[in-house]
Amino acid sequence: MKKKVLFIPEFIESGGAMTYALEVLNYYAEAGYAVSVCLPLESQFPEVMKVIKALNIKCYTINRRWKGFKNFWRISPFNYVLDFILIFKVYQKTKPDLLMVSSIYPESFLGLAMLPKPFIGIIHTYHMFNIPIFDRWPYFQHTHNLLNNFILNKVFNGPNKKLIAVSEFAKSQLLKSFIIPSDTFSLIYNFGIKSFNNSCKRTKDNKFRILTLGHVREYKNPFLWIKVAEKVIHSLPEKEIEFIWGGNGELLEDCKQTVMGSELENKIRFTGHVGDVAEYYSTASMYFQPSLIESHGIAVVEAMAYSLPCVVANIGGLPESVEHGFNGYIVPPYDIDEMSKAIISIITNPRLCIELGENSLQVYKKKFSFEIWKAKMDSLHINIQSSSNYRK
Repeated sequence: MKKKVLFIPEFIESGGAMTYALEVLNYYAEAGYAVSVCLPLESQFPEVMKVIKALNIKCYTINRRWKGFKNFWRISPFNYVLDFILIFKVYQKTKPDLLMVSSIYPESFLGLAMLPKPFIGIIHTYHMFNIPIFDRWPYFQHTHNLLNNFILNKVFNGPNKKLIAVSEFAKSQLLKSFIIPSDTFSLIYNFGIKSFNNSCKRTKDNKFRILTLGHVREYKNPFLWIKVAEKVIHSLPEKEIEFIWGGNGELLEDCKQTVMGSELENKIRFTGHVGDVAEYYSTASMYFQPSLIESHGIAVVEAMAYSLPCVVANIGGLPESVEHGFNGYIVPPYDIDEMSKAIISIITNPRLCIELGENSLQVYKKKFSFEIWKAKMDSLHINIQSSSNYRK
């Protein structure tokens, strides 16, 4: 009889967490599990439902996590009560052997680990919720933290309750927030391309394209990105340079308006949602990620699979992908001059651009391939399976 897994992912459109969730579904389907997934209507995007249908996965519609009384449901222990309210009916119906959660907020759905089943939680970020009531009454923050850590420490004390961090930096930050045993966490880096083949090659033309993929949100630093683009283009007027940002987000229209009508309107582009990222990677010359918060950065790893040199901010887990001077450059997160200088040095030195790109592919194969990710996931599941509470 097939083992049954209930998967509860949390993501928004076109982000790394969505890409990751789809690969997890593929992983379980290929491993022979009977897979069920819980999604709110807002997350049932066409590309997601296409994969679910192709894999013959049962999808259950649940309410959006933060619908109504948003801040109340973020306070412990009410956040864990919400977990049960959203999932319990599906849990009873599917009777899973394993619960898997993929969350974009550290505290989301961790309450499900209290259920008497093996539990794996993938945490994609390390920054905690900002709850306004705590700004006014810090005492409640202290009480919340004590209660939250007491509950988590009781729950994550066995061999079949595990959490996955996507970078060393994210793991260290999460252990500061959650007072739980460090061996609860496994470090499993994101992977870039499931099957590396000749399709992961760049298409060459006369333009030098600097690519960024991700949500157009404040923490991704889009307005600084525009300033860097302007500085680089003005510094090299003789070069055909194009900056491209692919992705949706609440700042998308503001960013479009910022460049609209300027002399650089045709050289600085915000495309909106990107369906086929392969086309963008294959025509890019380098990758640029100036984020202010980043646990790891799936897009950076994907860019490395396409042999792209990468310029990234010295933030979060980004330096764990880019080795300064080897496959790109690590720059201060607010320094427009240093970012521009790094990009210009790559544009003006074709041999350096090729060398850094080749090194990117080397690092990708060594640390971030699908095969490495799968081996670590397999090992984690074997360890959980060996515990007495897991159905053989």
